Amino acid sequence: MAPAHPILLAWFTYGGSAVLYSAFVLHGEFPLNGARILSKKNIRPITSMITMHAVILGILLYSVHMAVAVFPFLPNWLTIQVTGRGHVTLFELILILVFVCISQVERKWLYVEQEDSASGSTESPGFS
Repeated sequence: MAPAHPILLAWFTYGGSAVLYSAFVLHGEFPLNGARILSKKNIRPITSMITMHAVILGILLYSVHMAVAVFPFLPNWLTIQVTGRGHVTLFELILILVFVCISQVERKWLYVEQEDSASGSTESPGFS
């Protein structure tokens, strides 16, 4: 079997990272009965949500690029395999954990619930 082309592997690395991160951010949103980010309760415009996600995704893809560049210079204890079957290192596990945490923070940023007019208004009481 012929070895995979390095450019194809790079596309799989970046594309897979982008798809996986987006899946972490949007999990539970597409069966629209339980959606929060894509619901009418969210007052944030869809263009704003797409822009925020694209910027964070760009930063994370750049961090994947930097992780690939830094990997050969890491100490041995970070580059040992932690799983028996696949080639997953401790550094990669830490990177995935960081991505999952950042995706949860982004989920909270993307959802802005509108306030009830009965519970409070945005005007100050002295300036009506």
